Amino acid sequence: MTQAVPTSAPVSSSYDSFIRGLIGLLLLAAVALGGYVGWHHLRHQ
Repeated sequence: MTQAVPTSAPVSSSYDSFIRGLIGLLLLAAVALGGYVGWHHLRHQ
């Protein structure tokens, strides 16, 4: 795999890693929320 972000742009690399971390957190929160809602729904049936 070739490096998409050049090493001469540390700001871009930092921004990219920040965005990836943010997306990861959002995905984790969505999965946790979905699991909680689903479990709550099954419990009340």
